[in-house]
Amino acid sequence: MLLTRLLGLRGGKRRSVLPVSMIACLAFIALAIWGWGLPPQRVWEFLLISLVCLAVIVIAALAGAALIVLIRKLSSRE
Repeated sequence: MLLTRLLGLRGGKRRSVLPVSMIACLAFIALAIWGWGLPPQRVWEFLLISLVCLAVIVIAALAGAALIVLIRKLSSRE
């Protein structure tokens, strides 16, 4: 009961899978560090690479959306 309340799964309804996904991700990282002997330095390197890749994807998506808006504005003027 306490676990479902902490994860936001009250009343049997699935409100969000984000907390469960975060816990699973952290557990996998912890097992990789402990089970495979992955050095924490490598974990930080992977985290930094992942954040840079995510930033590139977000910037590309924002640029694409801005381009679409610009094209629509230019085409509606004519």
